[in-house]
Amino acid sequence: MFETLGIVLGVIIVLTGAFILLVAKVASKKEYGNDEKQIANAKRNGIISLVMGVVAIILFAIMKIF
Repeated sequence: MFETLGIVLGVIIVLTGAFILLVAKVASKKEYGNDEKQIANAKRNGIISLVMGVVAIILFAIMKIF
């Protein structure tokens, strides 16, 4: 049960990262919406979230096997 919950949370993290990556202008603060540096930071955070979500899914899937 715990491993399945971990996989679901990993998928949620991946989806959140994908959202941030695809619409970085919306995901950044409203007052910094046109600042290229803030948009680049939001994209970087989206990539990090995506990678960490995939790692979490893989780890929980391995835990489920053993």
